[in-house]
Amino acid sequence: MERLCMGNTPFFTMTKKRKRTVLTFQSKIEIVERLEKGETATVLAEEFGIGKSTISQLKKNKDTLLHFVSTMGSENGKKKRKTMKCAKNSTLEDALYAWFSHMRSLGEPVSGPLLCEKALEMNRKLNGNPDFKASSGWLARFKSRHGIHHLGVHHEKLSVDQPAAQCLKQEFTDFKTEEDSDVESICNTVVVPGPSHSEAYNALEVALQWLEDQEESDVVQLLFLKSLRDLAAKKIASSLK
Repeated sequence: MERLCMGNTPFFTMTKKRKRTVLTFQSKIEIVERLEKGETATVLAEEFGIGKSTISQLKKNKDTLLHFVSTMGSENGKKKRKTMKCAKNSTLEDALYAWFSHMRSLGEPVSGPLLCEKALEMNRKLNGNPDFKASSGWLARFKSRHGIHHLGVHHEKLSVDQPAAQCLKQEFTDFKTEEDSDVESICNTVVVPGPSHSEAYNALEVALQWLEDQEESDVVQLLFLKSLRDLAAKKIASSLK
């Protein structure tokens, strides 16, 4: 608002405000990519009808934005969704989605109650918010954030694994019924100890660094490997107490 005077009588006029522009994710990604290619914030701000401060904020939050978009389930969701509604506990969110994706890749059924139960378990292990409730409302928001439309068994994946399961079952049966198996020698076999917590941590750290450099890697794989590395670190810390 500007104060102007006409003679001795002051009056006020309203200054024109810029119309608030809400960017789609597609536009945000485009801006970030064009900034990386060397285009200036001034040009982009004018083209998209936003302020330079918005451009700076997008550049600052580039990694967060790309990660969020990569976890969206559908291409339409990436283009149409405008306001990014992130989880309050991003660590729990990432760990739970990594577990969910891993179970899905194995063809294992993941129901709503099981997902809520796993969320509560992970929240305890991560020393999260003690007031966290894996309610039906939370579950609905979790599914929406990650573009999950259906929970349950992926029958196609399970049907593919059936021949392998039958083969494994037959091999186990043959092993049990083998007449010339030497039970005594099996019992006397020296058990070689597995890798220590430190060895596991070092191996996982190397694997994580390797995976980060691979073009084929994705966020889910990185988060899953990171969770294993962090588990080894916790084991090391516990053994030192």
